[in-house]
Amino acid sequence: EPPVVVNAGVRGLGSLDSDGGFRLGAAKKGMSLKQIEREYGKHIAEQFAAKVDPRKDMVRKQESRFQSVAEEERIAKRNRKLAELEAQDAAEEKMEALL
Repeated sequence: EPPVVVNAGVRGLGSLDSDGGFRLGAAKKGMSLKQIEREYGKHIAEQFAAKVDPRKDMVRKQESRFQSVAEEERIAKRNRKLAELEAQDAAEEKMEALL
């Protein structure tokens, strides 16, 4: 029995048009969207149907679920540091006023 070869990538399937759309490679030009879906999956077929630039795919643009929490923590830390510096300035002004 011959070995089974699995290709996880979709390399060489197509290239970007000058207008930003996706163009099928020369060997794949005759394929219908159903054939593309069967061979490469629904997501890839939808990209061909919509002429989507794969670099602008929503999956690539997703941000971490915790990014907003991390941003809030950074803001809180910055505000604490600012309050601490303002308190130090106020204490220095008080000391200067006493002298």
